Amino acid sequence: MSSKTILSLHTLPVEMVYRILDNLNPSTIFWSMETVCQRLNAILDSYDRYKAFDTLKLRSSRISDVQLQHIANALQYNKTIAKLDLSRNKIGDTEVKYIANALRHNRTLRSLDLIEAGISDEGAHSLAIALKHNTTLTKLGLRCNNIQDQGALHLVNALQQNRTLDGFTFESSKRPTAMAWHLENAKRRIIAGRKLGLEWCHLRDADAQLLANALQENTTLISLSLRDNNIGDKGAKYLGEALRNNRVR
Repeated sequence: MSSKTILSLHTLPVEMVYRILDNLNPSTIFWSMETVCQRLNAILDSYDRYKAFDTLKLRSSRISDVQLQHIANALQYNKTIAKLDLSRNKIGDTEVKYIANALRHNRTLRSLDLIEAGISDEGAHSLAIALKHNTTLTKLGLRCNNIQDQGALHLVNALQQNRTLDGFTFESSKRPTAMAWHLENAKRRIIAGRKLGLEWCHLRDADAQLLANALQENTTLISLSLRDNNIGDKGAKYLGEALRNNRVR
């Protein structure tokens, strides 16, 4: 009586798994095979075509709650994705917690765009908590959300502890007075990175003065964007004097 060998992902030779992967594009592999089992995750980590898959663009993709959970789960183990664009999806505060939790464990992602993603102060708080633990993210895009003073304050507090974030773009429908106030009180380390975007934030001369006070003692910032604000001649003078004394190269 002959015995039959039953193959499974746990027993299938790795070369045969590679042959299967050769017939799939990296995006399909991500959506269908990430987090299936530990052995498959290990095989994906060693598969050359998949190791080159470092960018996932899902802008305006109408991502569902289930899909977002899959992305977040995959990011906890994925070792290839360095850039993730989730902009212009209706994510919201509840769903962004999935991504925030993934950021606490992920060690590969470098750039995350959550522009126009329906995030408010609650979602910003979740991201802020994650940023205190994340050690790899260098760019975070949060423009065109509904993050107000409280959410901005959570983010600034987190970014003072974070040592890797290099670029941070923020936009508010109201004046981020809490952010400006906290920047002035964080003179030793204005934001944790080297690039700061405060566009469409309705900043006025008083806010520019607070920002200028922080810039005078800053030693890291090399790029500052204040496009489309309400800063007049007086505010520009404050900033000009601060930048003249700034010694960052």
